[in-house]
Amino acid sequence: MNALAWIAWFFVSAAGWAWFLSQVIAGVLAVWAFLDVLRRPAEHFAAADKRSKNFWLALNALGLVMFLISLIPLIQTMRSLLATGVSASGGFSMLMLLAVVANAVYLADVRPALRMYRPVRVRSTIRRPGNGGSKGWRR
Repeated sequence: MNALAWIAWFFVSAAGWAWFLSQVIAGVLAVWAFLDVLRRPAEHFAAADKRSKNFWLALNALGLVMFLISLIPLIQTMRSLLATGVSASGGFSMLMLLAVVANAVYLADVRPALRMYRPVRVRSTIRRPGNGGSKGWRR
């Protein structure tokens, strides 16, 4: 192969791996956002003046479903990349892009607002000088 063909193959391969990586990151975001919505109480959404928990649960569930639907093309892309180094299928639709945006909005805007309302953790014992402990307090 001549040099131009090698360069073209390298860039096509790099673009295929970048596309594959973006799909994997989209899946991680979908799972993370969905699990985070599940563990938050519904009252915190109202206290943070955000949409309801059911709204965000449905939106993030839709994002997770869209990722699960795109798993088949994702697996085909991975096989193609491993076999030839070139991606053969796209597998990333406009609906998947909208689902990623919804998941990202939840993680970037709603989640930080909800974290303000998490319960405060208080120690069960108070450390006093001379009480011992793992390192002990010394005067």
